[in-house]
Amino acid sequence: MKQVRCMQSSIRIYASATILTTIIAAGILISCQHQHGASKQPTYPTTLDTAFGYLAAITKKFNPADDIQPSDSNRLTFYYEKSFDTSLLLSFRKEKDKVSAVVYQVNQFYFPGLTDSHKGLERPLFFEGFSFNIDTTNWQNILKDAEAVLNYPSIPGKDYSVFDGPRYILAFNSQIKFNDNLTDDSLLSGYLSSLKHRFLYNKMAEKPVWEKSK
Repeated sequence: MKQVRCMQSSIRIYASATILTTIIAAGILISCQHQHGASKQPTYPTTLDTAFGYLAAITKKFNPADDIQPSDSNRLTFYYEKSFDTSLLLSFRKEKDKVSAVVYQVNQFYFPGLTDSHKGLERPLFFEGFSFNIDTTNWQNILKDAEAVLNYPSIPGKDYSVFDGPRYILAFNSQIKFNDNLTDDSLLSGYLSSLKHRFLYNKMAEKPVWEKSK
């Protein structure tokens, strides 16, 4: 019954035909699947500096030379992590009239290497990725959606009990948002869905089949 009510809610939201409600509609269908079981959600930083430091520690696992500047208005970063799913780090960067994107993906079987440690030593992180360019129109569109998500008021204190739940982080221009409540979880999962349909699915379809050299 809870899933039926969530689906009905998502249909009503989608009919509003705004950028933000479209993102929420996609997110609600995903978050409804996460609302059962004991809470295993990570604890997130509470200040802007520590939040960007938290994100920087993650990005440096993929690229040690990466240096996130909180006030950078030419870079957008999105991070998604979940057990038993492909985790990813997506970074858009604008330089003059060129907008480039880099996607790092971590297979579910290598996921523990991202966060776990053994006797103080981090396990190796095995990942793959790809890069592509987008035009400035698409750049403006993803920024408009991101700002709608980042500026949407959070609802602190709302119960968020998730078993093996995902971790979402969105950062742009001195703003950063985590999925530490149900509202932001719906917004961020919807934002990821929009990125997948705009770029990721099409780009992954172009991936060549690599054969081992003899």
